[in-house]
Amino acid sequence: MVIETVLPKAGKLQLSYNGSANFEIADLSDYNLMNAEEKLEYEVRSGLYEKSSKPGWTDDKLDAYNRILKLVKEGNDVDWLSIPVRELGVGHKHTVMAEGGNESFRYAFDLFYSNKVGVMKGSKRDNYGGGIRLQYNLKNLKFSNYASFDHLKSVNSPYGSFSSYLYYNPYYNPYDENGNVKKVLYSYEYYDRGITSKTMYNELYNAVLPSKNQQTSNNFLNNFSIEYDIIQGLKLKANLSLSVDNGKTDVYKSYENTEFLDKEKKGSYAQSTSNDFSYDINVILSYFKSLKKHFINLGFVYNLQEKQYDNTSIYVVGFPNANMDHVSIGSGYQEGAKPGGSFDVTRLVGFVGNLGYTYDNRFLLDASVRSDGSSIYGSNNRWGTFWSVGVGYNIHNEKFMKDWGVINLLKIRGSIGTTGGQNFSPYQAMAMYSYNDSRINTISYSGYLGAIMKAFGNKNLKWQKVEKQNVGLDFEIFHSRLTGSFNVYRDLSKDVLIDVSIAPSLGFSSYKENLGEVENSGVELSLKGTVLRDVKRELNWDIFFNLAHNKNKVKKINKALTAFNADQDSKVENKPMIRYKEGLSQNTIWVNESLGIDPATGDEIFLDMNGNKVNKWDSKNYKPWGSS
Repeated sequence: MVIETVLPKAGKLQLSYNGSANFEIADLSDYNLMNAEEKLEYEVRSGLYEKSSKPGWTDDKLDAYNRILKLVKEGNDVDWLSIPVRELGVGHKHTVMAEGGNESFRYAFDLFYSNKVGVMKGSKRDNYGGGIRLQYNLKNLKFSNYASFDHLKSVNSPYGSFSSYLYYNPYYNPYDENGNVKKVLYSYEYYDRGITSKTMYNELYNAVLPSKNQQTSNNFLNNFSIEYDIIQGLKLKANLSLSVDNGKTDVYKSYENTEFLDKEKKGSYAQSTSNDFSYDINVILSYFKSLKKHFINLGFVYNLQEKQYDNTSIYVVGFPNANMDHVSIGSGYQEGAKPGGSFDVTRLVGFVGNLGYTYDNRFLLDASVRSDGSSIYGSNNRWGTFWSVGVGYNIHNEKFMKDWGVINLLKIRGSIGTTGGQNFSPYQAMAMYSYNDSRINTISYSGYLGAIMKAFGNKNLKWQKVEKQNVGLDFEIFHSRLTGSFNVYRDLSKDVLIDVSIAPSLGFSSYKENLGEVENSGVELSLKGTVLRDVKRELNWDIFFNLAHNKNKVKKINKALTAFNADQDSKVENKPMIRYKEGLSQNTIWVNESLGIDPATGDEIFLDMNGNKVNKWDSKNYKPWGSS
């Protein structure tokens, strides 16, 4: 299907503007907290001020009660929840677009700006950007390019977490008699194998200090395509997509922040940056042919991708002045800390072929095959080939169905094929070494830098494949007021990727491995009924119903997974666990069946595999008991 927008009149410039406003209001109606008098009364009734017989504990709790009572009588009744939130946050959004051109050359420009003000004081989000779209037609050639840029800056509230303000007692005032914010709200003592004191600091004090907590990101995207109509029905198209994403996070805390009261180096600055780059190239050759009742389409696709992720992070401490909020002002790193980061690259090349055939808009056939090579798999199994075949029968287009006005669509379909997945991080198939590891920090030999193995490679790691089978029915009746679909499916996952536990003496706790086969089968039903359809007023009322049932079964496990079960048996005692066994769900919970506690001995009574009562938990007596 090809969709083209309506062209502006040739030679005319068309301008459009769209604006909107948004309002953010904090709904605190669900919080029903006690006021100062009620809170003090609750503490009295709960026995907080009763005398205690604990050794070393003072009996002078009456003084503590009188101090708080005095605060209440002086009118201290603070609504802490209202302190960090705005009464109303007002934001706005604006979009301007200009477009024009003629049949040969078209252009369009767009600019946008949006500002969103959060309910927490000091929080906001600013987003602006624009794009330019160009299209040029020259006989059988069509060139098009769209470039866009957007900038996003998010500022988090200096007031910290809203939940912090839930725990402050209403009779404590965050301000002193001069209107200055208190650093310490109060301190109290409690008994924990001796008298212990604790100081409650004022979260509002940190909020008014110089600070920084923000994220910024810049995104550039360019999509270029060239299309050539070779002959009627035969088309060659090439697409190139480039994406550059740069992000930065800054979190600065003043040396006066209560977090650093007991630390030698005060003040901190955490900064992280990310630089991501990717390209995606597609070359598509397609052929379409219609001959009377026959319609055929063929396609061939070449795909090349690369993605790069580069991240760095630093955390420095020791800032001499609250207003010196640049990362370079810090006196050094935290003890034992150093800069961190990572760099990942993934590449993929793929080939796709597809065939579609339709006869008289009644009988449908689709077939495709794809072969991909990915850098994240083991060097012995980088390539994976996947295929699919689907058929369909539009019963509603048969002549004998024309008199059935009630039925608008009735289609039977079925498909079979395979798919693949890349659901793990790059380099997990490779043996990796770290030259900057804390375990060998500052260690060298004759001036040479040491290295330590960081990841256990697996050259044979290959694509996880899923064999899919599906049979279904789609229908629409009563002028499409009632629509639905019914599916029966079976998915067989082969070479399932999981983490396999290994002996810690090897230096790693686990590694990635292809293990066994897992089958998922089930049925799905979805229905949609239109109760009201008013086209003039653009008013619709639809009711949806969905039903699904799935069964999971382990079809085959290998020796490594059997060893995993044995390892679990040796470590886990007296609690349910998950093990893998052919013929059962991979989420099956294994237990020792318990009959409860023997009142005479206090021991728990179990049933062994032969139905005999035993008083000792044993992995040999595991029984499947439901699934998670």
